[in-house]
Amino acid sequence: MRAQRKDANHQAIVAALRKIGAEPSEPERAHCDLFVSFRQAWYALEIKDGAKPPSAQALTEAERIWTGKQKGPVYVVKSPYEAIELLKLLDGGGQC
Repeated sequence: MRAQRKDANHQAIVAALRKIGAEPSEPERAHCDLFVSFRQAWYALEIKDGAKPPSAQALTEAERIWTGKQKGPVYVVKSPYEAIELLKLLDGGGQC
């Protein structure tokens, strides 16, 4: 399997998630970028670089196939702010 390329904002998003108490885990053999454990729930995140043009932010064919097979949602985030706001929303609007 070919090594997964990371978007330029990947590490900033991981750091922001850790700062609010989430525990990101980078899967070795999956098509999403992160599985995030936060307040007793798991979330699958695909990271896209919001600084790139929209066409460069699209899911790859492999990502589209993988997300289509999942039994739960895969969320796309483009910044640390979006990642934190997503977790707050999914957690019922609570504070991080």
